[in-house]
Amino acid sequence: MTTKVRFEQPSEAPPARQGFAPRQPQTAVALPRLPTGYPWLYAHYASRWRVEGGELVPDLIQVSLQPGVSGTGREDGTGGGMPDGAVLDMQRRGAVVFTDPTLGGALDGESYVARVQTRGGYTWIDYAAEPLANSAQLKIDPARRMRMLRALRELVAPPEPHIIEAAIDRLERDHAAAYRDADRNPIKQREVARLSAELDVWRAALEQGTPTPTLEADEPAPKPKARRTRSKSSADPVQADA
Repeated sequence: MTTKVRFEQPSEAPPARQGFAPRQPQTAVALPRLPTGYPWLYAHYASRWRVEGGELVPDLIQVSLQPGVSGTGREDGTGGGMPDGAVLDMQRRGAVVFTDPTLGGALDGESYVARVQTRGGYTWIDYAAEPLANSAQLKIDPARRMRMLRALRELVAPPEPHIIEAAIDRLERDHAAAYRDADRNPIKQREVARLSAELDVWRAALEQGTPTPTLEADEPAPKPKARRTRSKSSADPVQADA
């Protein structure tokens, strides 16, 4: 089945934070100086997870919906921004692409990606970002970011145990390497603290995902049967005749 995402065209006074509509129209003087860009969507591979805000959350990647890239906009020959090619390419490679910008209403009707007018045109930023007037920087709201990541996490399967174990092995190696120099290096001390906190989150996730042993597994192994031995007289008839 073909996946299609249609974009709203820029208007003079669109509602803020709806789909891909502009977030807040501004005067030319107050417009942010962000570089112009193209629409995009978030996607997630099952093996990509990270610790953020003390929680295990999807490690996201952006799928560019630039017309002409990865087949985007080519299906109908108009170059009108139909992302079938880009989205389907990611899905074929096993990624979950979040094609509904509102995440089913999980963000109170807002979109996790919004179009913002800049001095040079338009660009697209995510739910947690806020443009600053006359600036090329974005302000990130940690609370909004965690809300978005939790909503996205609900739409994907949790990490498999082997993925968690591999992450724990990697972090334990990094922790051991940093710990060797932590007594004389403040930067390594902070790194040790960060890695320790991340390890706690990954280990807790592994415990939650470890199945409880069944009763059969708890039963003791059966005792080996005793070997039958022959009596001395039957084992050595020659000695018995003697």
